[in-house]
Amino acid sequence: MICLSRHLQRSWARGQIALEPLESPVSSTPILRLQVHWLRRTRIPSAASTVSFSADPRQMFVHEDERAVASRPIEDGHIIEISADSEDQLPDRDLLQFRWILLRVHALSGAPDPRIYPLDYESISDMMMKGGVRQVVVQTVITYHETGGEIHENEGE
Repeated sequence: MICLSRHLQRSWARGQIALEPLESPVSSTPILRLQVHWLRRTRIPSAASTVSFSADPRQMFVHEDERAVASRPIEDGHIIEISADSEDQLPDRDLLQFRWILLRVHALSGAPDPRIYPLDYESISDMMMKGGVRQVVVQTVITYHETGGEIHENEGE
C-alpha cells in the first residue's frame, strides 16, 4: 500500500501523475525507489475523438499546475524511497510497474479525463469488448512479459 495525500491520490487516479519503479540500491534494508512523472493532459475529450492531422499536438496540452501540493512543489523526476523491515512489507513492484505502463498508455491516448468513462462493470466490459482499449492493454502486457520487463517502442505498427 502506498499512502498519498488526498491531492496526490486524486492526481494518480486521474492519470496526471505516474510513479515509475526504479532499480533499488543494494542495501541491508529493503528499499523501493520510485520516480515521479507528471503526465500532461490534452484538450482531446476522449480516445475516440477525431483530431485533425494538421493540429499541432503541443497546442493541445491543458495548462495545469498540479505540482504544488501543500505549498511544496513535487518536481518531475523526483525520486521517492520507501524502506521497510522486510521485502514483503514493500508495495508490489510488479503492480507498480503495470500501473506505470497503463498510465503511459493513457497519456499517449491524449490523457482524456477518466471521469468520462463508465464506472459500472457491464459498461466497462462492453467498452473493452469493442476493441481499442483492450487491444492496447493486452498488447502492452504481452510485450512486457515477452521482453522480460523491458519496454520497447513498436516501430511500424
